[in-house]
Amino acid sequence: MAITKVLGRNMDSIVVERETTVQSCLRYMKEHRYEPETFLPLDYIKVTPVNEQLRELQEPRNVKLVLDVIKYDKQYYKAILYACGNALVCDNDDDARRLAYESGSQKNKVVSLNGTLFSKSGVISGGSSELKARAKRWDEKHLDALRNRKDKLFDEYKEQQKKKRREAELINARAQLQQLESRLRYSRTDRETAEKKQRILIEKDLVDFNDKLEVYEPKIKALQAAINEREKRISKLRVQKNKIEDAVFADFCKQIHVSNIRVYEDRELQAAEKRAQERLEFENQITKIQTMLEFERSRDTAAHVEQVRREVVTLEDALQKCQKNEKKYRKVIEDLQHEIGEIKDRLLDQKKKIEFQEREISDCTKRAAQLNKDYNEQRKRLQLIESDIEKLRHDRHNFFRTAKLNEISLPFRGNAGSMAAISLAETSSSDDTTTIQTQGSSLSTFTTDSSNILNGDGNSTNQFESRQIFDTEDKFELNYKRLRDDLKKINYEQVDKEEKLLIKQMSDIEIQLQKHLPQTSAIDARSREVKTTFDLTNAEFERARNAAKRARQAFEKIKKERYDRFNALYEHVSTCIDDIYKSLTNSQAAVACLTAEDAEEPYRGGITYNCVAPGKRFQAMENLSGGEKTVAAICLLFALRSFKPAPFFLLDEVDAALDNTNIGKVADFIREQSASEFQCIVISLKEQFYSRADALVGIYPEPGDCITSHCLTLDLNQFDERENVANTRG
Repeated sequence: MAITKVLGRNMDSIVVERETTVQSCLRYMKEHRYEPETFLPLDYIKVTPVNEQLRELQEPRNVKLVLDVIKYDKQYYKAILYACGNALVCDNDDDARRLAYESGSQKNKVVSLNGTLFSKSGVISGGSSELKARAKRWDEKHLDALRNRKDKLFDEYKEQQKKKRREAELINARAQLQQLESRLRYSRTDRETAEKKQRILIEKDLVDFNDKLEVYEPKIKALQAAINEREKRISKLRVQKNKIEDAVFADFCKQIHVSNIRVYEDRELQAAEKRAQERLEFENQITKIQTMLEFERSRDTAAHVEQVRREVVTLEDALQKCQKNEKKYRKVIEDLQHEIGEIKDRLLDQKKKIEFQEREISDCTKRAAQLNKDYNEQRKRLQLIESDIEKLRHDRHNFFRTAKLNEISLPFRGNAGSMAAISLAETSSSDDTTTIQTQGSSLSTFTTDSSNILNGDGNSTNQFESRQIFDTEDKFELNYKRLRDDLKKINYEQVDKEEKLLIKQMSDIEIQLQKHLPQTSAIDARSREVKTTFDLTNAEFERARNAAKRARQAFEKIKKERYDRFNALYEHVSTCIDDIYKSLTNSQAAVACLTAEDAEEPYRGGITYNCVAPGKRFQAMENLSGGEKTVAAICLLFALRSFKPAPFFLLDEVDAALDNTNIGKVADFIREQSASEFQCIVISLKEQFYSRADALVGIYPEPGDCITSHCLTLDLNQFDERENVANTRG
């Protein structure tokens, strides 16, 4: 179960040696409409080396790399490492959890023997019932091997029985073999004669080519000499160009103390731009400091201190009144807390019942989804089989039709078919029907307009007539007695090979016949025209194939670059978002994690973002409160910023949905980060938030002939310093 969990979707992957093999397999699967499969080409996949330190772990006991507990051939090492990585396997969940998250700064991917997986991002996944079903495949493989061996032995037994019944046929075959050997000897003699003639022609052509080569060699040498002469002229012109530039910029180079203008362009100009930029920054800082000094000199601090003292006296009186009322309301609060406790107990019982019912509903939904998926797969497989049968029937009709047109008599068994019953009409191919898979795994069939397809006599035939022709030909039975024994024994895969061999032999015979036929000018002209057309078509095909190859290479390059860029951001954010969320909520019990719906190509699917608030159970993001959603959004924002930091943030009323507790946590976090990481400008209307800022900027309108806006600034750091000084004196 542990190995099944770690391998995941790669458990059913197909390992091949080269990427070109993958392309061939994909084309074959697309033509035959097979189910999608995952391929791992050994020359294309990239893997991370094994961390040897993980093999030396002593605590907890019995910890091993998943890679080390799998038995495999050495040639598949790269594929197994790609699927398993540096994943570890432990005896129980406690050891796995401690090794995954409590082993220092390094987080590990660990799985226990019962199939519970602890990911680096903090996600814990189990699913023992599903894993048990998948893990049974390891036992089923051995059973399947025994069944295959049984079927193979039974086939061999039947083959031996057939051989006993074919002794008479074997004698006839031997006689035919002797005849064929005689014909083979004559054919070899003819071949040797033809090879001698061909050798004489080739030697003659070779002499002609050598003569032409002697003519072209002087021309090649002359062209090479001209190229060398032009290169020398280019070098001289480059030297003259540099001399002219040195003469034009001589005074300027003396002023800036450089040897020539090219040195200045390469080094001095960049340094001058950098000095100008630093000078501008220093001037801006001087202006800012002067403005702050003028502001401090213009303030009246004595009146403000007196006002603060009066406010302190007023607040002390109010505090005494509040202390008197505190005792009065404390008993009321205790009674309310007791009632709240009873309500919470009842609420907890109801939640347990709801969770139990939700689990039952979830199990039923999963079973229904699995049944629906199995039904759709079987339905799709049935339609693919029917499509293959239709294509085979169409091919069979074409064979019968070709035989009749070429006046080839086919041997039929008894009354099961005749040459006269073969129709010459052309039928619609199964390729005219295309099956696509729509959303929800439902299948829809779209058929092209094949109602008017011309037959061999110029008449039209529709789908109904094609069906009648196929039904008639289903009753045909061919007699294979005259077929050679070796052709009777070949399997389906060897049929194509034998067919190509026969076609090649027929082509050779036709070539020999053409040599003995009288040559005519019309035939020669037609032959040259066909050869020219073939050469043009072949050249166009090569250009199209090269263009397709370049396009595929460019696509794979862009795809890899897209994956690398997205994965760099995703890995960084998923690693640091949990620490940021813990710091933001000021609680180690808080959890935040990102999960990609498509692990192989994460940018194609969605990214699930889940947060577990402190003291609460896990629930979907849409079920969180407004304040919890705001804190989660701020956490994601800061995690994204940490990948490529911006110089400053501008936040607009992010505290609108927060209560006082969360406002304080968010404000303290932003204040802590802005002290070292970045600058932050926040628009806020809540005192609990902006009271923790370093400085305030207020905007107010001033009425007049027209309303104008003015701004006020206040540095809050000075009050913090005065408060610290007062506490020290006290």
